[in-house]
Amino acid sequence: MMILKGCPKCHGDLVAETSPRRLQADDDIVCIQCGYYLRPEQTRVLVSRIMRELQARREPALSGARR
Repeated sequence: MMILKGCPKCHGDLVAETSPRRLQADDDIVCIQCGYYLRPEQTRVLVSRIMRELQARREPALSGARR
């Protein structure tokens, strides 16, 4: 999986090396441009932020259909 402009060092694109299709908290995430590896705590924060954003996108669609 790729995360565009997610590198904390150079704002380059990040890629998960261990699981290409799904982002997991134990993945090795590296920047394509500068080669920066995210530390485990940075990876956990990034994954939790992405999951919250995905959940927030789903909730308005579900609550709008109930009205």
